[in-house]
Amino acid sequence: MALIGLASPIVTFLDLSAKIIVFIHECKASASLDRFHDIESQLPLLCKIFEGMQDDIKSQNLSQATADTLKQAVQGCLRQAMIIEDLVQQTTVDPTESKVKQVFGAVKRVQKNKKLGEA
Repeated sequence: MALIGLASPIVTFLDLSAKIIVFIHECKASASLDRFHDIESQLPLLCKIFEGMQDDIKSQNLSQATADTLKQAVQGCLRQAMIIEDLVQQTTVDPTESKVKQVFGAVKRVQKNKKLGEA
């Protein structure tokens, strides 16, 4: 049962991570966003690790105790990825917005950028 409980957050994490990486690449194409460099380089590594865990789950190579421990870690990573996705979306400029909205949005993004660095 724990293996099934572990598989679901892994799938969700991998899906969310793919969306974050695509979003970062799209943003980098329109602007220089160095603040995303660490996320862009580390997230694919985490995805590879989680994909390996998925393979172990499918082949049932994990003990119950290991699955229980990993489930907590994966859920923690998933929570962080959700926070990062939200912050990434909030810290980028929407080119379709008016200049006034972009200026006011820039003030809000300064605070969000600080949170992104902390996540």
